[in-house]
Amino acid sequence: MLKKTMFTFLAVSVLTGCATMDSSGDSSGDSSGRDTGKSLAMAVTSPLDVLNIRKQEAPLYLQQSGYIYQASPRPSCQSIAQELSALNEALGETDADDEAAHKTEEQLRADTATDMLGSASASIIPFSGMVRVVSGAKAAQKKFDAYYDQGRRRRAFLKGFALGIGCPSPISPKVLTVPTATK
Repeated sequence: MLKKTMFTFLAVSVLTGCATMDSSGDSSGDSSGRDTGKSLAMAVTSPLDVLNIRKQEAPLYLQQSGYIYQASPRPSCQSIAQELSALNEALGETDADDEAAHKTEEQLRADTATDMLGSASASIIPFSGMVRVVSGAKAAQKKFDAYYDQGRRRRAFLKGFALGIGCPSPISPKVLTVPTATK
């Protein structure tokens, strides 16, 4: 009974996520429809990741990045902006300071449905955690995640450096001012 209920809930969630897209495969006029389609395909084939058959490659830009705290020669605001743009593209995400980066409720629902589908399809393989270790998938995922972590830390360093040299937002992070009590 539980399996039947979970399957029904999963199917409804996926169909709800798919129903938010119009006939062009685009939801709300951006590329999120194509991203959702890619994400659904990745979720369904997640057992291939568990078995280490499908290997994820980090973008070359992230693989070739050097020391993340490099600031010599002193970068200008323009060079920081260019590097931030390249990092955002390589990471496939924008910084939290970018107001256009906030997801809509439809996108959040589609992401949740995709995550559920990926988890359900990966759970087909019994003892998947042990299989990931034996197949080398866990080590490969750890290396893959390290490249993205390094890219995010580089972006944070550049934002802080940009703030220190007086670059305008969005190159430097938004600084929130806290009102002080007056006497």
